[in-house]
Amino acid sequence: MEDWEEIRRNQLVNLPGATLLRKGFTLIELLVVVAIISLLAAMLMPALKNAKESAKIVKCLSNLKQIASAATMYANDNDGLAPRIGNTSLDPATTEQSRIIFGYYPPPNSSYYSLWADSIFLYCNSKIEVMECPSQKEKRGSTYGQMASPWPPRTYYPGYAIARSSQKTVNDGLGQQQLPLSKVTNPQAIWFADSGSNPSTGVETYYTMLDPFVSNGWGLSRRHKNGSVFVCYDGHAEWGAWDKIQHRSDPGGGDAAANAIFLKYWDVDGDGLCVNWNWPWTWDSW
Repeated sequence: MEDWEEIRRNQLVNLPGATLLRKGFTLIELLVVVAIISLLAAMLMPALKNAKESAKIVKCLSNLKQIASAATMYANDNDGLAPRIGNTSLDPATTEQSRIIFGYYPPPNSSYYSLWADSIFLYCNSKIEVMECPSQKEKRGSTYGQMASPWPPRTYYPGYAIARSSQKTVNDGLGQQQLPLSKVTNPQAIWFADSGSNPSTGVETYYTMLDPFVSNGWGLSRRHKNGSVFVCYDGHAEWGAWDKIQHRSDPGGGDAAANAIFLKYWDVDGDGLCVNWNWPWTWDSW
């Protein structure tokens, strides 16, 4: 004869819509489930992280294209001249440094070459987000390096910089000369890019100007999958592996790879010369 519990269980199962309730998982079953979840998480996390960084690269590509468009519009309104990079003067009467983006105080070690940032900002309809790399994590100071009033403070420095090829430093009393875009015969040359990696040390520090010379330390960033996003004078933007667009040797020093990188990405007028005082050859004359 069936006992009372067995009879009751059979009655419940036979009721319309009824389901038989079990007491729960055993310890072994729970451990198996936890192990499976952990394994799936370990498999998916790298893919999710990679997808997130890929999305940031896409954002950077969009930002830099807009920056190049703004620089071109600036040139159209200024006799075909690229935005002026600026100078090192701290005298408010003669200074050519950022008044808006950095409030007269650009990031340390940038030598105050930051005037271009204000021009780009204004030609981007004052949208500071366009000038901010989503992966740049060097913070501005609470007052030092902050945007000027009435713009609200920002947490991080912009993250983008202008190539030094956009201006020529000479000792003839003319100071900083702007680059006429009509002189650009190598449209693949870098105009703006992610800034921040000191080529000699690899330390990420934001700079406002880019330099093909390792010895100067104003290099491209490696924060995007060990590479940098950049936009060229022809307006096209792309991602490049760091060692393919900025070599660890100064160009002109006998390193064939460094020289080839310079000629492709940094020589704006295609003559093999440079606009930098450390260049061992002759001056570039636009």
